[in-house]
Amino acid sequence: MVGEENRTDFKDIASVGTPAADIVRVLILEDRRNAYHAWEDYYKKRLVGGGIPTNIVRARIYTLFMGLVAALDRRWKKTPEKLVDLEKKIIEGDVEDMRKALRIIETYLDEIRLTRLDVKQSVDRTRIEDDNASRG
Repeated sequence: MVGEENRTDFKDIASVGTPAADIVRVLILEDRRNAYHAWEDYYKKRLVGGGIPTNIVRARIYTLFMGLVAALDRRWKKTPEKLVDLEKKIIEGDVEDMRKALRIIETYLDEIRLTRLDVKQSVDRTRIEDDNASRG
């Protein structure tokens, strides 16, 4: 048949790709992990004593922010000053501002269920068929 050599065999594992959204989620989680590692390193050095620059922590949080900026912009469309304020906290803020910025980002990641840990669903065992039908 004409064009048969160009067909994709979806039974072959090599021909099935990962959706772009899944890859982006993994990259965001990696940026988040890097930000936490930078915080950990900062506090380890600070507890030993001494003034430590926050440049690595700031850079890691900013990288995480930049990965989420489009989504945050959509979320805060009616209040764009929130996005500007968050970016200022990261770029110009002190350690406490950076911590607040990371908490705002963490809250957003939880809201979109990317980092939510408590995802247990309650199931009415007396109406399992109805519950299954409502979920598809």
